[in-house]
Amino acid sequence: MLGQPGLAGAAYLAARILDKLSGAWVGARLGGAGQAVRCWMGIALLPQAGVAIGMAPLAEQRFAAGYTPKIPRAK
Repeated sequence: MLGQPGLAGAAYLAARILDKLSGAWVGARLGGAGQAVRCWMGIALLPQAGVAIGMAPLAEQRFAAGYTPKIPRAK
C-alpha cells in the first residue's frame, strides 16, 4: 500500500509521463512533423524523466549540506 509520499510520487510520475507524451505530440503536430515523429517523440523523452527523478536524491545528498540559500528566510 502506498503511503502519502508514495501516492504523491506516483501522481507526479503519471503527470510527468502524460505531459511528455501530449506535449511532444502537440509540438510535433504544430511543427508539421511526420506521423512517426508524432508517435515516437514522447516515448523517446520518457527515459530522461527517469534520470531526472533518479538524480534528485543524489544531488540532495551531495550538495544539501553545504548549500546556503541566497534569499533570507522569514523569521
